[in-house]
Amino acid sequence: MNLFTLFFIGVANFIIVSLFTLSGGIGLVMRPLIMFLGVSPQITIGTSRVSAIPGSILAQRVLHESKKIDWKLVFWLAPMHVAGGLLGIFVITSLDNIILKKIIGCLLIFGGIILIVKKQVGLQKTKPALGKLHLLVSWPIIFILGTLLIIVGGVGPLGRLLFVFGYGKTHIEAAAMQKAINFWQTIITTFIFIGMLLVDWWLFIVLIISSTLGNYVGTKFVLKKGEKYLYYLLLTVIFVSAIKLIFFT
Repeated sequence: MNLFTLFFIGVANFIIVSLFTLSGGIGLVMRPLIMFLGVSPQITIGTSRVSAIPGSILAQRVLHESKKIDWKLVFWLAPMHVAGGLLGIFVITSLDNIILKKIIGCLLIFGGIILIVKKQVGLQKTKPALGKLHLLVSWPIIFILGTLLIIVGGVGPLGRLLFVFGYGKTHIEAAAMQKAINFWQTIITTFIFIGMLLVDWWLFIVLIISSTLGNYVGTKFVLKKGEKYLYYLLLTVIFVSAIKLIFFT
């Protein structure tokens, strides 16, 4: 990969991460772009996941200081997300994921419609809908989302919907929860990606710099703009991602 290509990926990644770090959908843009430029799907997934760690740490620090992360809930849900990610690693080399992409796309449309109908949900904290037995519902969902995140990407908005409707979080709190849970999956799976030689180190350097800067800029911007801005951004990402997954796989 030549220097011009690496520079182009870095600039594109910074812009995309800055715009969508708390709304999700980054993988649906960057993964196809990197693969279009000649990198294999496995290397693309491995390198992008490993390079996301520093930026995620920085974004979580900003969100923690703003008291947007429910760490107790992260503690209970993160292990299932990690387990799902481990399963995802061992199927990315052989699975035909076109059907999965279409299923995720349909789920995104369904979630987007619910957000439109109940547009006040997520703009402020509400009473949790799942109750005391919330883990019986959340664990399977988080496990499945953890697997799909590795295989096809683009499931971030679905996780945010779980936290908004199931736990009464605001849109920013839901995004913060998703980022914190994704972080632990990324940490654990990093060692496996490296061990399986699925990391391009030059691409890693470019992505780690652009992702870190993008996460910081994007997180600060969303916190400044507030819940309503993230609501409309999330809706945009949901429907654009759904169209891409269903019709452009």
